[in-house]
Parts: sequence; C-alpha cells; structure tokens
Amino acid sequence: MRTERMANIGKRDNKLEIDRGNGSMDTQAINIEDLVVDFEVREGSLRAVDHISWHILKNRFTGLIGESGCGKTTIVQAILNTMPPNGYIRQGKILFNGGKDILSLKPEEQRRLRWEKIATVFQAAQNSLNPVMKISEQMLDTVLAHKKMSRGEIFKKASRLLKLVRLEPDHVLNAYPHELSGGMKQRTIIAMSLLLDPEVLILDEPTTALDLITQFHLMEMFGDIHQKLGITMMIVTHDISTVAKIADRVAIMYAAKIFEVGDIEDIFYHSRHPYTIGLINA
Repeated sequence: MRTERMANIGKRDNKLEIDRGNGSMDTQAINIEDLVVDFEVREGSLRAVDHISWHILKNRFTGLIGESGCGKTTIVQAILNTMPPNGYIRQGKILFNGGKDILSLKPEEQRRLRWEKIATVFQAAQNSLNPVMKISEQMLDTVLAHKKMSRGEIFKKASRLLKLVRLEPDHVLNAYPHELSGGMKQRTIIAMSLLLDPEVLILDEPTTALDLITQFHLMEMFGDIHQKLGITMMIVTHDISTVAKIADRVAIMYAAKIFEVGDIEDIFYHSRHPYTIGLINA
C-alpha cells in the first residue's frame, strides 16, 4: 500500500492525500477533519495543531510519532474533547465510527464515549490510582459507574484482563497501589481501561518514567493485547523504535502538522521526508 503524503508540506493548508483504499468511512475508527488547536500563553497564541486531517483505521495498531512538544498529546486531548483551560479547538471535526462529531456531543454523551468507546492511558497513569483503596475496589468502582454488573462478573472479567497484562489476579486485586511496582501499576491501569470493552485504546507515552526492561515488556504486551482483542489501538510516542515491532501503521508529526502517514513497511523503507529518515536512523 502506498504511503500517504502531504501535498504541500510548507503551506498552511496541509491536508493529507487520503488513500481511499485504506480510509473509506466504514474502515475509519476516528476521522479528524481540518483540526486546528491553539493555546493561549503569556506571549500570545500558540498553534499546537495546524489544519490536520487524518484518520485512525479500525482494528489497526497505529503509532503517532514525533518529538516532544509537536502536538501529539494535543490531538489526543482533542479526540477526547478534554482540552485544558487555555486550549481552544478553533475549527475542525472529529468523527467516531463515521457518525457524530465528537466535538458536538453533549457532556454526558462525551463522558460515555470516553469510558465506554475510547479508553486512554496517559503518561504516568499509574499515579492516578487511589492510594487508600485496594485495586479490587477501584476495579468495581470503574465498572459500576457505567454498567450494571454483579461483583462476581466484574472480578471474573478483571481477573481475565489482569492475566492478559501478565499480572497475577489474586495478588493484584488484594493489593494497595503502594504494594505494586511502577510497571505493575501501569499494567493494572491498562487492564482497568479495558474493563468496559472499548473499541479504541489510546496509549499516550505509556512507558514514560519506567526502566528500559519494563518498557520492553510493556511494548511486547501491547502487541499481545492487539493480537488477542483485535481492537483499534494507537500509541503516542517520540521514539519510533518502540513501535517498530508492534504497530502496523504510523503517522509522523512535526511542528503541529502530520506530514507522513502509511503502513509501517512503507514508512521504514520508502520514506522520502528528511525528518522521518532522521527518526529512523537515530
């Protein structure tokens, strides 16, 4: 499959030349149309996302790759419609499964979408665990806030997901967060994010602050999750080498723009843009 490229990289309107064979509406999990996001800072207005049009394909594992500060996390915040107070979505649409624009949903609809359809694991997500509650209680609260299920059903599902992320259920469910290592807490959060059977799982720099061995095992585990569950997954990272063996599709972002998108083999072996080549050779 051919690599998709920007028609005019240096111009303000930098829409992708969409490969319709890969991106018809019935194969798009998330479709971003002409998205513009600014942040108001002391010096004025800072453009974080600059007229981006891009789609995340269903059931694929996509890597969004670029250096820190290029706008990757801002795209995730826009998808979830959870911009910080000084962030403003100036224009654009974000369609989920070819349906309604996420940005036009009512607050309750957005809340359900974020938990039940699109799950997200952010940087250092392990710090979001409640330190005075056992993991089992936090698993229960997560599910019961959205669905009616018995305790037995919830614990059965939680145990299955903890095994999927390579943890021992009896130990983890009865533990407090401080009794788990950083890597174990991160894997616990990932299991929790899957409790409501989301269609899309977004991982935003999920290995930040973890040692190299733990990072390696987490990346291997992400590949297993995608293979076994078959859900749409996207990992956001600055390190192309971390996704080279697990993602089947990548988007390269630089200075608020996405300028190269394609299947992993196309990007690695046929990329022509100097920035992408630099990332690969780094």
